[in-house]
Amino acid sequence: MDMEKSTLAFGTCRVAGPFEVLTESGMKDLEKFPHHLHYPAQVLQAARHYNGAKVINDRLLYLMSEDSIRKSATREDYVRSHRLEVRTYKGLVKKYDRFVIELSALNEVIHKGGMFLEYFAKRDLETYKDQLDSLRSQGLIDQVRSSDISTRNVDDVYYLYMMREISDFLGNKPILWVSHFDAEAPERVREARKRCINLVKRGAKETGGHFFDPSIVLRTLGQKKALKENGEDLSHFTDEANAVLADVYRSWIETGRHKWIKSPLTRIGFWRNLVLKASGLALIASTGYYFA
Repeated sequence: MDMEKSTLAFGTCRVAGPFEVLTESGMKDLEKFPHHLHYPAQVLQAARHYNGAKVINDRLLYLMSEDSIRKSATREDYVRSHRLEVRTYKGLVKKYDRFVIELSALNEVIHKGGMFLEYFAKRDLETYKDQLDSLRSQGLIDQVRSSDISTRNVDDVYYLYMMREISDFLGNKPILWVSHFDAEAPERVREARKRCINLVKRGAKETGGHFFDPSIVLRTLGQKKALKENGEDLSHFTDEANAVLADVYRSWIETGRHKWIKSPLTRIGFWRNLVLKASGLALIASTGYYFA
């Protein structure tokens, strides 16, 4: 793997598809992190571990993303190659100049030992139970039961605090924060997505980052053209939409701007950031929210 990349993207479908388009078009100096990650604590955990801090047990690495669980179960020797993958990305904070970070989920999924897990961990553990049992019998992974996994709701203050922690960990380098998108969907889904969009927008402002809401792609193309299954798939973009998204990311990577991207203020006051960080630390102390 060529690690001479200047842009690294964390996230799921809202960045994976467009980055694949950019790569296939011949664009250099960019990389999509090899695992789908949904929420801030999960992104920070992965960034820390892959940067070189051993915050995840090697025998639990297969739980970090749905990609990892599936690949561990279906690809021979993937568990061993996963550890090599971690070593390959070591020092990512210094190796990359800018980051694209998509956040599409509001809650956290946690192993009893404190590790933040993929949203679909329980499902995938059942789907690939037989294959995972074989890996466990070989001593390659630790067994994890559904009862070992819990889901935690987080409030706005904590969510924004974690976004600031990500920005700080990445050396306050340029970040394009990407939210989920709004679409014609059941009201419960729309309410959650609108909250996500608002939180990521606020977090981008507080960290001095850029912000992009992909909802504009649906408004521009129409939901039936923008989303798969004639607009019924509420998670995945069509090839046409991915091409539009790719142009947005290309513009930001090359120029630092795009008409659909909200740019940061020219300067975020030092004292304001200090107060925000202090309030976040106070929240952690008083509520028990933590980052393992």
